[in-house]
Order: sequence, then C-alpha cells, then structure tokens
Amino acid sequence: MTPIGVTQSAPRSFLPYVVAVLAVALATGIVFLIPAFITRGALVIYIAVVLLVTWFGGWRAGVLATALCALAAAYWILPPDDSFAVQSVDDALRLGAFVFVAALIVALHASRERALGWAWQTEQRLAFALECAHMGAWYTDLRTGKFWWSAGMEELFGRAPGEFSGTYDSFIGYIHPDDQDFVKRALTKTIEGGKEFEIEHRIVRPDGEVCWIITHGRIIIDDAGHPKMITGVALSSPNARHSVEDKAGGSPNPTQQILGSSHPPA
Repeated sequence: MTPIGVTQSAPRSFLPYVVAVLAVALATGIVFLIPAFITRGALVIYIAVVLLVTWFGGWRAGVLATALCALAAAYWILPPDDSFAVQSVDDALRLGAFVFVAALIVALHASRERALGWAWQTEQRLAFALECAHMGAWYTDLRTGKFWWSAGMEELFGRAPGEFSGTYDSFIGYIHPDDQDFVKRALTKTIEGGKEFEIEHRIVRPDGEVCWIITHGRIIIDDAGHPKMITGVALSSPNARHSVEDKAGGSPNPTQQILGSSHPPA
C-alpha cells in the first residue's frame, strides 16, 4: 500500500519487471553471439543479470530474473536444445548451483530491504516523537569530528534547514560565548568519565536573541571499550529566565543567573 502523500505511477511500478525480461533476453542473445559462452560462461552471465536486476528493481524483480534465466538456460543453453529437460547430471548440478547462488543474492537483498525499511520507520517514529516534545537530537563522532543534528535542533537554534555545517566547532559557535567553555568541559568530563550529563546553558540565535536550553547526553563506546561518540537531546528550558530576552553581550554577567552545579558557574 502506498503511504499517504506518496504518488506512484503504474508504468514505474512495472519497470523493474520489464528490465528483468529485457536483461535476460539481452544476456541470452550475447550467449548465442559468442559460442564460447554456451558451454562455459552462460550461467556466469545470468548470475550477473540477477545481481544487476535485483540491485535495480528489488528482490521481486530478482526472483523473476532468476526464474527466466533458469528457464532460458534449460531450454536453449543446456542440452538437449529446445527442451526444458536437462540431460546430464553435471548440467543439472550446474543449473542447481546457479539457482542456489541467484536465490542467495535475492535473499540477501530482501533482508537488506527489510532492514532499511525498519530503520526508516524507526527514524520516522523518533522524528515524530521529538517533534511532539519540541526536542532536538544530536550526536558527535569523536573520531571524525562530524556533528549531526535533527530538524528539531534547527528549530530550537533558530537556524534555517541545511544551514548547519555539521562540525563540532560550528555547534559550539552557536552557544553563548560565556557558556562555551562550560559546555566543552561538560563534554570532556563525559568522555573521560563515561557518565551521562545534563546541563543548562544559553544559545544565541541569528537575530541575537539569547535563549536557555537543557542538553542531556551520554557517551557511546565501541566494542573495545573506547569512546566512540556522544549522543544527546536538547529542549527549551522551562525555567522562567528562558522567557527573558537579551542580546549577546547585553547582560553584564549573564552566567550569574544560572543556579545549581549543572549550570555554568558564576
């Protein structure tokens, strides 16, 4: 069933199967044009056809290509000619091996499609939950320095879609200058201690508005026990001071408004 809001034309839905038929026909024609392939390379060419068709059209088109290749090999390639009966045991084993390898290719691709489908659904559910909670998600790869954030972070930071360059330094640059060292220390402490953190700090939006947010994160380690990335979520601070608007540098000492050990010190 096609999801709401997604249109799909009928010709496009049949295209993978048309490609499967044409690919098998082309491969069979090549086999007949080059006699050496009839006895040695026909099934190898058919394996390539199944691989390409499955990659292009999905596992269903791959199943069709496998069936057509097996029928074409039995009828035209393997003796006796013009018959689906396979005469020798060796030819039957070759044909069986082809079907096994082709079925394995299709099955692996089908598993990949299912995994990607589940991943997409999970991503959509997470995005919906974050949107409903007015939260944003982020992570930073400690090995490459890449920093990713969700659409909710763009809204929270007042940034246009695609404006964020995707680096740790860019993210730190959006934080209020007086709170940047505090946030860096919190992340460093998390990396060294392997504990979760929850901090409250300020950000500066493009129009100069200063807003308070709460950031909660944790460290992710690899199989060897080494820090791999930090991931977390951010949301607007429910504290009353979040509603107070000031400009960057407009307050003589804005960090003095922060209370508690989880906030930047005065």
